[in-house]
Amino acid sequence: MTDITDEYNLQEELVVFARNQDILTTTERGVTTFTDTLTYTSGAPTFTLTHSGVRNIRFITVDGSTKTNYTDFTPTYNSGTFTLTATPTPSDVVIANYDYGTTDTVYSELPRAIVDRMSLPRLMVRCLTGNTEEFALGAGSNITDRMITFQVWATTVKKVNNVTTNIRTSVIGNKKNFYNTPFMKINTVSPLKTDIAQEPEVFSKAVDCDARFIVERV
Repeated sequence: MTDITDEYNLQEELVVFARNQDILTTTERGVTTFTDTLTYTSGAPTFTLTHSGVRNIRFITVDGSTKTNYTDFTPTYNSGTFTLTATPTPSDVVIANYDYGTTDTVYSELPRAIVDRMSLPRLMVRCLTGNTEEFALGAGSNITDRMITFQVWATTVKKVNNVTTNIRTSVIGNKKNFYNTPFMKINTVSPLKTDIAQEPEVFSKAVDCDARFIVERV
């Protein structure tokens, strides 16, 4: 059995988490929130959402019961679909609430050197370094910690500090609610940085976290 954490899946979960927490507003992100009401009939429990460009699914309910992301359903954002783990009863109503748009300002890639003011504020969520140690006799299990960074760019110090507070509040309030890591803790908050070559100035700050106790087996 191989059970190694896929960094892409971890990073996707954290980006979607930041979007769902409204660390930046939907207006700042340039997305629209929409609710689809679907009815299951038969066959594979895979549903296609009305809008393309799905950025994050906020919640899904089946017959009034709220489902958990990655446990009760698996999203495929590129195709705008999700698949339920358990097959519903025919005629069950499935409700999906999600954000969609052609772009987003919460993302996982590094920004370009010159940032368009119209794209600020921006929030990057990214997996950085990791540390793996042996966890059990027989060399069958490992325990891994990953460093995660949430970095914000904005044109005012106040906005950078407000977003930093939102990040810390969201992580502390959900430290045990992640799927790809059993525990997340705040590590450090970087000093405020500024690029005085820009006009107006661009300010940035990072909140670094540890995704801890990820057990991996081979």
